[in-house]
Amino acid sequence: MHKDLQKIKSAYQGTKSEIIPILQDIQSRYGYLPEEVMEEVSGFVGVSKSEVFGVATFYSHSGSPPPRDVNT
Repeated sequence: MHKDLQKIKSAYQGTKSEIIPILQDIQSRYGYLPEEVMEEVSGFVGVSKSEVFGVATFYSHSGSPPPRDVNT
């Protein structure tokens, strides 16, 4: 996992504005956002872990399809 993350990070400068594209690249590579990877991203871009987790959570919900109406 470490080598893949280093490769992803090498494509970026480590600025706050890159959080979303970095997370998208990680999501594409791993199929999910590992917690330890998001922690490393927070250090790379210079923001708190909670900010990276907040961005990840917001965008994971914003891209979700709306709930279906289910009759039981």
